Amino acid sequence: MDQLFNKIIKSGNNTYSLDVKEAKNQSKYLAISSTMPSRDDPQQMVTRSVLVFNNAIDNFVSTLKEASKVMKSESDFSKMIHSGKTTYSVDVRISKNQNKYLSISSTHPSKEDAHKMNRQSIAIFDTTAPDFVGAVEESLPFLK
Repeated sequence: MDQLFNKIIKSGNNTYSLDVKEAKNQSKYLAISSTMPSRDDPQQMVTRSVLVFNNAIDNFVSTLKEASKVMKSESDFSKMIHSGKTTYSVDVRISKNQNKYLSISSTHPSKEDAHKMNRQSIAIFDTTAPDFVGAVEESLPFLK
């Protein structure tokens, strides 16, 4: 797989990586990864990834922009994007310490068992959201 674009965003203990890649079949996709210390063992790092495929990227970006605007208000936000067998969820949530954050999830059938679903989620906190949305927008030309 070829990497066409890469952007790293650091926020406290979290590191976000946005990569546009090209698969063997020449389809392009955005790989969003979040790396942070494990809750169980802060010496261990945990990485979670969400893959956004080219056919869903426009809806995904417009949903991210909309959610980012809502983070500045008192409103709630939750939206699902369906693309083939994958469902993306973008939600604005409130953490235990009352800070807002974006929750981005991807749900799709398991490769091992078609009756099971795999779900990956990433949290982007309010101070990082504008930089994150900007980086996603910056990746768009590489997905075309």
